[in-house]
Amino acid sequence: MEVKPNEAWHNAHMMPANPTREERMEWHAEHAAACGCKPVPASLAAAVKSFRSKRPGRAN
Repeated sequence: MEVKPNEAWHNAHMMPANPTREERMEWHAEHAAACGCKPVPASLAAAVKSFRSKRPGRAN
């Protein structure tokens, strides 16, 4: 089943131009929590999971 994108979240949280790896990890972590219309890219999946688990008060 395909998840419908959360357009309001996407409009308010644009990926920066030429993002650093950390910016990409943070964006994808927030995206997974707020929208999740697409999976985290395989190249970042392990890093995002670790990143999310280290942030206090954030869901994994």
